[in-house]
Amino acid sequence: MRRLLSGAVALLLVVTGLAVVVASAWGPLVRTDTAIVTAAHGFLVAHPGLVGPVRVVTDLGSPVAVDIVAGLAAVVFALRRRWLALVAVATARLGELGSDTLLKHLVGRPRPSPEPVLATATGFSHPSGHAGGTAAVACVLALLALGVHGPGGARPGRWQRWLVAVTTAVVVVAVAGSRVLLGVHYPSDVVGGALLGAAWALLAVAESTHRSGRAPATPAGARSKESLSFLRDDRRRPRPTPEGRS
Repeated sequence: MRRLLSGAVALLLVVTGLAVVVASAWGPLVRTDTAIVTAAHGFLVAHPGLVGPVRVVTDLGSPVAVDIVAGLAAVVFALRRRWLALVAVATARLGELGSDTLLKHLVGRPRPSPEPVLATATGFSHPSGHAGGTAAVACVLALLALGVHGPGGARPGRWQRWLVAVTTAVVVVAVAGSRVLLGVHYPSDVVGGALLGAAWALLAVAESTHRSGRAPATPAGARSKESLSFLRDDRRRPRPTPEGRS
């Protein structure tokens, strides 16, 4: 749990520092951001056949799509009575959404406006809600799937861990990159959003691990006594025999 918390704190410090730099309109960052988003947008304009697929990718990271994925995951965890995992998903998503909204208004960065317009977006630019929401849900599900830090999961093999890690990274990078290609976010926006989402995922799983009593990973289908002790119905407990009564 300490590693999860340390990682989350480190990411939040980076997110805070980046937000301060963005809000101060630091020259080198502004020039780099502008050059990259201009080049990325120009590339997409020059290859119109890619516009459709890029829009599909960015829609997969939209708040609505992210909420649907989080909701489906919550239903699955509820059916399997993995309540701590359900709470972790909800915490990661809602925590990222709230802090993203707060940072947007604190930083107040206008969005880039390259021509021609390939996609429309409203509100402030930093951090990216698409990148943040995708990172929060994808990372918390990845950590729970790995089973090492999350409650009630099975410890996967090495190739499975790599598969989960690579898939998560590809999904987050694809959604973040699509926002820059479409010209609706600067690179620092998507970086800040992705780091913010990852930080909330770590915090959420750390909290779940703490609540489960830091129980070790259990075989698939088995339940951790520590993580589910508060779910037991008192009526199922054996009643004292007459001899045991005072």
